[in-house]
Amino acid sequence: MSHSFIAWNVRGLGNPNKRAKIKRLLKRWRPSIVGLTETKWHKCDKNLISSLSGCKSSEWVTKDSVGASGDIAIFWDPTIYWVLTVWEGRFSLAVRLKIIESEDIISFLVVYGPQDKKEKLEFLKEIESVCREYLAALCIIGDFNLVRSEEEFIGCPRDLEIMNELNNLINRCNLVDLPLQGARFTWSRGGGENYASRIDRALINSSFEDLLSPETLIALDPVESDHNPIRLQWGSIEHFIHPWRFENMCFQEDSFLQNLVGWWSIPVNGTSYLFRFGQKCRQTKLMIKQWNRDHFGKVEKRVADILFRIKNIDDAEESEQLNPLLLSERAILKCELEKVLIMEEIFWRQQSRKVWLQVGDKNTGFFHRVAKVNKRKNRIKRLVIEGRVSDDGNEIKIAFHNHFSIKFVESDEDRPFPARYRDCMLSPEDNEDLVKPFTELEVRQAIQQCNGSKAPGPDGYSIEFYKKAWDIIKSDLLKAFDDFFLAGTFLNRQLIPSYVYCLKRIPSN
Repeated sequence: MSHSFIAWNVRGLGNPNKRAKIKRLLKRWRPSIVGLTETKWHKCDKNLISSLSGCKSSEWVTKDSVGASGDIAIFWDPTIYWVLTVWEGRFSLAVRLKIIESEDIISFLVVYGPQDKKEKLEFLKEIESVCREYLAALCIIGDFNLVRSEEEFIGCPRDLEIMNELNNLINRCNLVDLPLQGARFTWSRGGGENYASRIDRALINSSFEDLLSPETLIALDPVESDHNPIRLQWGSIEHFIHPWRFENMCFQEDSFLQNLVGWWSIPVNGTSYLFRFGQKCRQTKLMIKQWNRDHFGKVEKRVADILFRIKNIDDAEESEQLNPLLLSERAILKCELEKVLIMEEIFWRQQSRKVWLQVGDKNTGFFHRVAKVNKRKNRIKRLVIEGRVSDDGNEIKIAFHNHFSIKFVESDEDRPFPARYRDCMLSPEDNEDLVKPFTELEVRQAIQQCNGSKAPGPDGYSIEFYKKAWDIIKSDLLKAFDDFFLAGTFLNRQLIPSYVYCLKRIPSN
């Protein structure tokens, strides 16, 4: 389902004709949440909200204006969101909502930044206090009346101190300033000199990014205001099921290798060792997935559960002296927490594919950010199909399937030997070395020389799996290599995306 948030400084809603235009625009944009600033309407009521949203059942919260400005209104579709809590600050209005469909909880802080420098600093402190309070998914959106760099304004007076304060706030609170599409600036004013700046923006924390994976922040055309409306959109692209990948952190669990011995030893049927090895890989994969669900679980949840149990013991210690059993339990929990934190770091290192950093250097946050950036870069949001741009997930999937089905089809099985390679022959010694059977030493050396975080192919097992489980799987793996050596081909062509051909040896004249 597609969701979007429209944030807009409307510069007053007193004119009925202006309200009618805004209503038509919102009907066309179809946002699920709207945040308006500077409405200059001293008391928002049901009639005003209905005249804008076109829906009498819309729910809303407001921050009343002080003088001619400072007012904020947020309204949403009650069939999509339930309101949980509302918080009102001096320069902002926050609402915490539950998505009815998924039961996820998200928070939005709509801001209207002041003009005075002293008040700007207080405004930034207010945002930081909200970031500390709202640790769950949070989006800060609206008219900040602030810029981050000199590239974000033309003709306007600059204040380097305020710019640095805003940048420091974003870094301290680990926020992401979403890149703007559709326009360079969000506010402009003509006249004798041109003035323009990007003072409307959206900041999100990592929890919001993890939960909703916001796709675009777009500046829409300004109508009846000198501010561009900005639209934050998420959930419009279908989330496909990702292929299974072995997680290297499983080896940190003491019982995993013992379980792996039992899973791998389950007999399978097959006409060749190569086929049996593939069957064992698929069978073991199912066992690992089941074990992960029943005993291992999500590493983030395990960290949160352990911290919660440690906190309960610490709270009990403040009120009374702990008995030896609780002291022992806390010590065990702290050791388990250290192990699970290492697992979390291994997990995010594997996801980030940053092989030049080592596990154990407390790089979990860096690995997490890199993995999220890679995910955002790799997502294909829209595609040109037969001369037109499409953002339909199913249509994009079908187009990819059709394109690569044509590309990877073998059109001609007959491959004549090129005459120009006649002189490029191997020496007898090299040829003799190539046709020798595979040895255990060279197979193991080849595996050890590969990076452990990489997946070798469509089976999903990482190289680290082959390294750590070598003593368990080596017998079957070497038999599979011998099978391939004797047969010269793979039984299942779908496992190999390309074909390997050996050039025949040509007798020298």
